[in-house]
Amino acid sequence: MNTANNFEALKQRIASSPRDNFSRGKLSHIAEILIVDDEESFVLSLADGLSVYKKYFNLRTAPNGAEAVKILKLSSIDLVITDLSMPKMDGFELLAYMNRNYPKIPVILMTAYGTPKIEEIVSNMGIFRYLEKPLDINVVADNIFDALGINISTSDIKVQIPEQLKKGDATYISAAFLKGATIDERAKLKAQNILGTEETSKTVATFGSRSSISLDSLKKFKETTSYKKEQPDKKAVVNEVNRTAEIQEKKAILEAKAKAEAERFAREEAERKAKEAEERARQETLARQEAERKAREAEQRAEERARQEALAREEAERKAREAEEIAERARQEVLAREEAERKAREAEQRAEKARQEVLAREEAERKAKEAEQRAEKERQEALAREEAIKKAKAEADAEKRAKKEELARQEAERKAKEAEERARQEVLAREEAERKAREAEEIAERARQEVLAREEAERKAREAEQRAEKARQEAFAREEAIKKERARAEAEEKAKQEALARKEAEGETKEADKQKNKTKKDLKSETLQKLSAWKKN
Repeated sequence: MNTANNFEALKQRIASSPRDNFSRGKLSHIAEILIVDDEESFVLSLADGLSVYKKYFNLRTAPNGAEAVKILKLSSIDLVITDLSMPKMDGFELLAYMNRNYPKIPVILMTAYGTPKIEEIVSNMGIFRYLEKPLDINVVADNIFDALGINISTSDIKVQIPEQLKKGDATYISAAFLKGATIDERAKLKAQNILGTEETSKTVATFGSRSSISLDSLKKFKETTSYKKEQPDKKAVVNEVNRTAEIQEKKAILEAKAKAEAERFAREEAERKAKEAEERARQETLARQEAERKAREAEQRAEERARQEALAREEAERKAREAEEIAERARQEVLAREEAERKAREAEQRAEKARQEVLAREEAERKAKEAEQRAEKERQEALAREEAIKKAKAEADAEKRAKKEELARQEAERKAKEAEERARQEVLAREEAERKAREAEEIAERARQEVLAREEAERKAREAEQRAEKARQEAFAREEAIKKERARAEAEEKAKQEALARKEAEGETKEADKQKNKTKKDLKSETLQKLSAWKKN
């Protein structure tokens, strides 16, 4: 019988199995089990071996994952038993599909090339059991009962021994065992005891089941077994062994290919994970570099802000010093003018003394009276100048105090901001995700505050300059008034000198006049030079 007919016969046998309900375990009906494997002989062997448990479950088969998906869509399946290596759609793809669409259906996985890597992969896919070929039929049956929740063991089930086995039909025995139909160990022992020939018994004892036959054992059996033409049973066994050896050789080739494919898959998986790890490491490096770059930029921005603030403070201090220097120069100029006036008065007094020696005694009284008047006037002017100086100094002191108070206020605000920033940093340590968003806002706010601070400093500097300019204008006005008064006095003196010129002696009077004019010219020139220098400053 060919493979197709065997499959058809198996399907018919499964379809004709009774569906008696049972109450043990979780299920109340005959379970539907789907076996997925592309090796037809193995599926036949597994179905034959499990046929003794047809009271509890029905078997359905599929040659690959694609056919299994069709069955899952059309039928109610309670358990899936699948191989890994299959054409069209392998076991991994089938497991992935079932995890998405049928997560509650338990899966028993079979493979002939299990590796730790494959075990790791399938363990994460939610399979119920992981079995390595060759399989023991009783172990398979026990796992099926566990998966279905049936409280029963294979040791509790009495295995029915086939009639051909009881009669010692060596052809049936060898074919049954070699195609993978495993029976209970008790049946094996009984079969060995009832077989009629030594070679047939050796066949059963050597091979057991097809799932556990090795190619070396088959070759050894071929080399050590001989038969005669009159021994058809032995001949049938040897022929079957030859066929099985060929199958096993082909299977060994397929298993080698499957192993190589598994190794290739494992190697590709390792390379993929290595690349993923490398990519993760690269991404982590990039993230770390980006964080370092942002930290450096933040540090640079902080340093730049500190530098700008220092420059602003230095500029404010420089302007304050310039204002103080301007006020000091104004005071020095006032002192210089007072000194010049004093020297002028001394010169005038000397000239007046010379005139008094020439003038009559009555003129001396008049001049004394006039000198007293002039002294009173000069005293008043000196008092006015002193009052102006005091006022300018008071304004400068007030401005200095205001500036110090402003600096103290700014320092207090800065310390308050630093305390607030420390508190904020402590909060940011717990709320890292929110910190970055707030940091940008705080940077903008600090920039705005810095702009406002710079504008305030510039405003105050302008006010200081305006006050200094006002003081300079007032000093200039006072200087102009002094010049006008001096011009008026000079005009009066000139008129007096013209009157005296007609009365006084030529020599001494002329000399005195020359000396007086020279003193006045020097005083005027010095005053004009100082005034010009003051305007430039």
